Amino acid sequence: MSRKQIALLFILTPILIVTLLKYIHPLSYDILTGYMAAVALVFKSSIHSIWLAFKLKIIAFIKGLTLFQGITLTVKRWLINNVLTKWLKKNIFSHLSHSLREVKEYYLRMSLKARLKICLYFLPLSLAVSLLSKEDS
Repeated sequence: MSRKQIALLFILTPILIVTLLKYIHPLSYDILTGYMAAVALVFKSSIHSIWLAFKLKIIAFIKGLTLFQGITLTVKRWLINNVLTKWLKKNIFSHLSHSLREVKEYYLRMSLKARLKICLYFLPLSLAVSLLSKEDS
């Protein structure tokens, strides 16, 4: 693996863990946030080179567009940003936000012992069952 891929791995893994632990165990959230800042400082040159490469690819992409492609891309972006986003908020995310709010309140009311029991028993068990069911099909 290259240094850039290692940097991305070490940054994205704690982000995923932090989003899960933010509501379950706030102390872990503080520790992992500090870890992510330290990793970002260590790999700052790799992160900077990734950003520059991305920026150059975007500029080359825009330079290569014809007028028709540019207009088509603009219309497509407008449709996605306005029409599709409004539809998703109205029909999908509004229903999900209510359900996720209830789940969050439920987990916040749980004791630490119950939270750890879920993390240590049920999540690995559900992961194992899902992996085994995918292997059979």
